[in-house]
Amino acid sequence: MDKLDSALAKVDGVEPEPDWMHAGPAQQELADELVLLIGLLLYG
Repeated sequence: MDKLDSALAKVDGVEPEPDWMHAGPAQQELADELVLLIGLLLYG
């Protein structure tokens, strides 16, 4: 779970951590998928 949270922090477009990807559709899609995975692990 911590690794998914860490990955999300690096692609979510929110400071202070710099993102690993440039802003765009691919970055948003990856962030959305990570949010879904985290949600499934927590509540699924």
